[in-house]
Amino acid sequence: MVKNAYVNNKILDMLKLSNEYIKTDSNNIDVLRMRYRGFHMLGKYGDALIEIQKIQEIQ
Repeated sequence: MVKNAYVNNKILDMLKLSNEYIKTDSNNIDVLRMRYRGFHMLGKYGDALIEIQKIQEIQ
């Protein structure tokens, strides 16, 4: 569902869905990347940076 919202350019929906998904699988790099891109598209660069840091910690 997260990916479907992202692909359909429903960024706010994707972020809401990903918040719930992260609670069950906080190490899913694909979801973290979508969150990073979503925050970046919305101009929320601080939040985007936090997601990048999470990705780097996992890799």
